[in-house]
Amino acid sequence: MKTKKITINAPGLAAGFLDMMPDNYRGALAFGMLPAPMMQRLEDGLKDKAAVIFSGPEDIFRPDEVEALKAGGLFETMLNLSAHERDKWVKETMHILTLAIYEEARKRGILRV
Repeated sequence: MKTKKITINAPGLAAGFLDMMPDNYRGALAFGMLPAPMMQRLEDGLKDKAAVIFSGPEDIFRPDEVEALKAGGLFETMLNLSAHERDKWVKETMHILTLAIYEEARKRGILRV
């Protein structure tokens, strides 16, 4: 999956998510319920990544470093998104990952509904 110039391996993340899932959560997943604590950790991780990936240079570097690096043309590939756009990206990515988790659970025979 590619979103905002970032490639995400949704099937790989889904497989890893299920590999880490304790057995007591798999019972709920069999009936289509994803464990809230694990989904919250996944979302928090995406928010942390988005804050770094989509930050502008001013959010990461000191002002003197920003000027030097801009002069060198090193920020042409950085994505500078507002907090609202980052949150939107996280929600879209969570949706895609949720679908991938369900698909992987179906392939593994965990999902019963």
